[in-house]
Amino acid sequence: MDRIEQAADLSVRRAVGFGALAILLTMAGLSAEPVLALRTGAALTLVMWAVLMVKAYRAPHKPYKRTELWLMLEPPPSLPADRAQRLVAEVLAATFRRYAEASFVTATALWLASLLARLSGM
Repeated sequence: MDRIEQAADLSVRRAVGFGALAILLTMAGLSAEPVLALRTGAALTLVMWAVLMVKAYRAPHKPYKRTELWLMLEPPPSLPADRAQRLVAEVLAATFRRYAEASFVTATALWLASLLARLSGM
């Protein structure tokens, strides 16, 4: 189970990292307008939250052999197909939800920062 959780964390963290990089680069491009940059970052991070929540919802319906997580496990665990499906789905869904929660907190922080920046006259 630990190996599966580590692979799931690596898989989701890599995807979220690329998304976060895209959001940060977009914000950097808007850095001449700090309030707009922060609001855009908050909005895009909320999009990431929504995508992660959809992925968590759909995880039980995706065949486990077609997940990046399963491909990362070399050699794959010798589990019965129904148990492997349930285990991979549960671990992926929990991992997606954990990163979605962090995305939501980040989006809220960015939105509050944009509000403070706007109130301070930036």
